[in-house]
Formats: sequence, structure tokens, C-alpha cells
Amino acid sequence: MKIHPLTRSTPLASLISLSILSVTSALLGGCGGTTTGNPQINLQMGGYTTASSGFSLFPSAYAAVSGFSMCFKRLRFKAASGTNADNIDLTIGEVQLLASSPTPLASLTIAPGTYRRIEFDLDSSCASGKSLRLNNSNGAFSTSDSITIRFDGAFVVDGTTQTLTLAVNEITTQLDAVVANGDIKPKAEAAGGHF
Repeated sequence: MKIHPLTRSTPLASLISLSILSVTSALLGGCGGTTTGNPQINLQMGGYTTASSGFSLFPSAYAAVSGFSMCFKRLRFKAASGTNADNIDLTIGEVQLLASSPTPLASLTIAPGTYRRIEFDLDSSCASGKSLRLNNSNGAFSTSDSITIRFDGAFVVDGTTQTLTLAVNEITTQLDAVVANGDIKPKAEAAGGHF
């Protein structure tokens, strides 16, 4: 599996990427491997609502998330057949998720098939030292805990270039109720999104 972060590139980075791609292509060609049939998947997080998740006499229980970022370490695609794809290390670092529109994450090449789950491991290896940071009506919160978030659904990789949008509203609904840093990990892992 190959991963290409959707980031700005410098001339040196482009030269390195081209060199790596050339070497990889040569090696795969010599071993009978091919990228034909392993289409490109453009992975993105969907926008989310910043509206409160409900009415309550206790407003802190329904504080709307107004912004959050995640420090991505790796991801896994889980096939409908029950087999798991290899871990894919992500080099995209910390990403501020946009409320108003989808946030591009990465361009991946994965084997054709039907996938039922995608899992992301978040960790504190980014410059902020935090795996997840958020703002809601209760304040600003963050954690350096390792977190695994999941997205469930059915996604068929069919040999064409596709865009997979991961819906995060279920996760932000849980994060609405965060009132302390220690709330982040259990709430983020309990919710899960969908695609």
C-alpha cells in the first residue's frame, strides 16, 4: 500500500517523492507487481455541525464543538471478509478539521474489495504534543492519550479513483459533552463515525 499526504510540496520533496516512486515502480515491475487494479482513494473527513446537540437545563451537557484537531499516526482498513489490511503509517501530522466543508487527509492506494471499517490511531507525536484538541462551549480541552477512532459502513473499492468521506458528527456529538481533559479519550472512542 502507498500513501501520499495531501500537503504542499517543496522542490526537494517532489524530487524525493519522484525518486521513491521510480524505485518502487521498478521494483514492483521486476517482481510482477502492479498498481493496476489498486485504485487511488482520496480520504477526507466530512464537515460537522457546530450546533448544540440538544436543549437542556444544564447547558454544559450540550456544549457545541466549535473546532478540533487530531494528530494522525496510522490507519487500518478492515475488509468485509474479516481480513484486515496492514497498518498504514500516516505522515500528515496534526490536522484541524473544518466544520463547514470536508477536510482532505490523504491519497491512498488500496486493494479492490469491500471494506466495513476504518480505524485511525491518534497519538501525541505532533508538534502540539496532543493527540486530540477541541474547543466547545465549556472551554478548550486536549489530551496526549493514544486514541483509536473508528468509522463503520460499507465501501467498495472498484478499480476507479474514488473519494471516501468519513462522517464525524457522531464523534463531535460525544465531544460536545467534554468538561475535562480526561473526558476526551473515552468519549472519542465510544462514539465512532460512519461512511
